[in-house]
Amino acid sequence: MPLLILLMLAAVSFGQEPKKDANGDPLPAGAVARMGRAATTSDCAVDSVAFSKDGKLLLSGSEDGRAHLWTVATGKEVRAFVGHSNWVYAAAFSPDEKTIVTASADGTVRLWTTATGKEVRVMKGHVGYVYTAAFSPDGKTIASGAADKSIKLWDAATGKEQASLEAHEALVMSVAFAPDGKTLASASLDGTVRLWELPAGKALRTLKGHEGGTNHVAWSPDGTRLVSAGRDGAVGIWTAATGERERLLAGHERMATKAVFSADGKFIASGSTDKTLRVWDATTGEARFTIEGHGSRVYSVAISPDGKLLATGGGNYNVLVWEVAAAGKGK
Repeated sequence: MPLLILLMLAAVSFGQEPKKDANGDPLPAGAVARMGRAATTSDCAVDSVAFSKDGKLLLSGSEDGRAHLWTVATGKEVRAFVGHSNWVYAAAFSPDEKTIVTASADGTVRLWTTATGKEVRVMKGHVGYVYTAAFSPDGKTIASGAADKSIKLWDAATGKEQASLEAHEALVMSVAFAPDGKTLASASLDGTVRLWELPAGKALRTLKGHEGGTNHVAWSPDGTRLVSAGRDGAVGIWTAATGERERLLAGHERMATKAVFSADGKFIASGSTDKTLRVWDATTGEARFTIEGHGSRVYSVAISPDGKLLATGGGNYNVLVWEVAAAGKGK
C-alpha cells in the first residue's frame, strides 16, 4: 500500500493539550496534519512535496517508487502514479496541472495524466539516477538533472530530447525555470548554481558560495532572486541578474536539503538533515522561527500558495503539514 495520509484540519492551541492524529498520537506544536508510515514491508522516505495552485491537493514523491496525489481537506489519496522501478526523487505539476512529471533512480523521467494516473510517456537519456525534473512556465519544456552531471531539456508534447547542457562537475540535484521561462537554474554537488539562457542553452553565469555541494535552488516569484540550499548547512540568497550573493543564512546544524520562497516573496522556508524546518525573512535574512517537531531528517519542503501552510517530507517516512501562524507563535 502507498503512504497513508491522516489529516486533521484543526487549529493549534498553545498551552492546551496537544491535538492528536487519527491514531490518537499527539501532533507536534504547530502541526495540523500527519502523513504516516507506508504500510509496506520496506519503509520509504519522502523526497518531494508540492501543493497544487489552489492548495487543495498535495503531490508527493517517495522511495516506494511512486508519486502520490492527496486531497488536503480529507487526507484521502486521490491516486498513485505507478510505473517507476526505483525511488521517485521528484514530482511536479505542469502549469495547467493536467500532467505530472516524475524523476527517478531508475534513470527515467515520466509523464502522467493527473486526472487518471495513466502514464503518458517515458523519457530515457540520462545515465544513472535522475534527481530532479521541472516544467517550464508555458508547459512546453521539461528540464531534468541527473547523476551523469547533465541537464536535459525535453519536448513535453513528444518526449523528444531537445538539448543536453553539460558544464557541472558533479551530480545535478535541482533544476528550476525562472518565472518568465527565459532562464534555467541548476544546482549541483560541485558546489555551484549555474544559470542558462533559454532556449539556446547558453551558460550565463556561475554562482559559487557553498562548500561541499548545493542540493537545491529555487526562484523568487518575481524572478529577480534565487535561494539555494547547501551541504554546508547554509541557505544562500542571490541576485539573479549579477550572480552576486546577497546573504548567506546560517542556522542549520547539518546540510540544508531544500529552500523555497513563499508565493508573495516575503519569506523563505528551508529544511535540513538536522531535523528542523527554518523560516526566514526574505528581505532581511532574519530567522523568524524554527520548527523542530518533524522528528527526522527533512528532505522536502513546500509552501502553500496562500502562505498559510508548510509541508515537510522526511526520513521518518511521513509528511507533516504545519500552520505557519501557529508554528511561529511564541518562537
